[in-house]
Amino acid sequence: MTDESGGNPNEGFAMGNTTVEISESFKGIAKKFGDVCADAKTASGSDPGVKGFSSFSDEALDTIRKVQHHGTQMGGNMIVSADSIAKNDQEHMTEFEKHAYGLNRRVNH
Repeated sequence: MTDESGGNPNEGFAMGNTTVEISESFKGIAKKFGDVCADAKTASGSDPGVKGFSSFSDEALDTIRKVQHHGTQMGGNMIVSADSIAKNDQEHMTEFEKHAYGLNRRVNH
């Protein structure tokens, strides 16, 4: 946990892009999982009649799709937030520096 306020736009952009990349790596995993479940169902044969592959596959596929969607959405939100932080910093930097007379360092540079 940090004892600072604010955010670092560069870190926000980097983390947002990484989050999107990770969620994008899930593309195709739902189909692969569905194929594995179908293969397992076929391989189990009809005797003694193992059941549940279809319902398990449907539930898991729905969850996998949600994880990918939420990851992409979260990464996008992080990128937008980092952009907002950067714009806010830029817009207020000059005004803040006017009132920072007497500080021995530059502000936001």
